[in-house]
Amino acid sequence: MPSTTGGPRQALSRVSAPLLAFLTALFAFWAVAAGDDAPAARAVPAALALAFGVLAVLAAAHPLVFVRRRRRRPGGHG
Repeated sequence: MPSTTGGPRQALSRVSAPLLAFLTALFAFWAVAAGDDAPAARAVPAALALAFGVLAVLAAAHPLVFVRRRRRRPGGHG
């Protein structure tokens, strides 16, 4: 009988999306707090915030793709 929880893959998505969103906010705050006197010091945390933001969006979208694929599969629930 298939698991209704989605297994470790979906559990990882549930954990990674909020964690990546938190890291995005942390690096964005760091970039803002760096001030205008050192543009190079702002570039690194801003780039990290952008990268983690993209990863957060992908991690948030992953469960939707997982459910859609599961429904298309023969014998899938839904």
